Amino acid sequence: GDVYKRQNLNLRFGNCHKLNDQFVIELTEIISQMHCLESINLNFLGCNLLTNSIFLPMSRVWKCCHLLNSFSLGLRKCPLIDDKGLVNLRDARLYLRTLRNLSLGLSGLQHNDLSMGEILQIIQATSDLTNLDLEIPESKVTVFSVVPLIKNGLSTLKALTSLTLGFFSCEQLTKQVCEVLPEALKNCEKLEKLTIDLRKCKLITSEDRALLRSRLEKIKQVEVYPSN
Repeated sequence: GDVYKRQNLNLRFGNCHKLNDQFVIELTEIISQMHCLESINLNFLGCNLLTNSIFLPMSRVWKCCHLLNSFSLGLRKCPLIDDKGLVNLRDARLYLRTLRNLSLGLSGLQHNDLSMGEILQIIQATSDLTNLDLEIPESKVTVFSVVPLIKNGLSTLKALTSLTLGFFSCEQLTKQVCEVLPEALKNCEKLEKLTIDLRKCKLITSEDRALLRSRLEKIKQVEVYPSN
């Protein structure tokens, strides 16, 4: 069949150390012509030559795929990609209103918290999301940006049924995350599944995690890591 009539696209390039920006730019040019796409999953885990330059062509995909309801982008362990790259998605946010499923995997974000502000804007542009998976492990983000992300972003997702928050080894986060999350999720009355990874968040104690679990009892399935 005609490749441009595909409805779902799933591409994984894990640990392809020769894969560069030019490849991604050419790939997004092809994808942006596939106007029938409803689901896109792109995983570049460990592709260590990729830089912030890939975000601008990535935004063209959002603009051109008008039927898109599911988008997943994995850029964990891509050391040359940082907070500033997400700014290049800014112009594409207007085209995200059709999304119902969004997954972003980014690691090593820096302490200036710029990235969290950009992610907050993306979430606010996708208010009808039913599934959100946000993974930002080994990042230097602080409560000064993560708390607004929770209070002003997650709290607006009233259609949300499944939420995953990956804060593995985000060492600057504090118990304030555990305090504001239950309150923010009260607006998400349809939420049935919550997974939050707080492993190696050294400033968050087992008591903080236990209190978090106790305040989330109304959610059918809750997984908080570490489990103790």
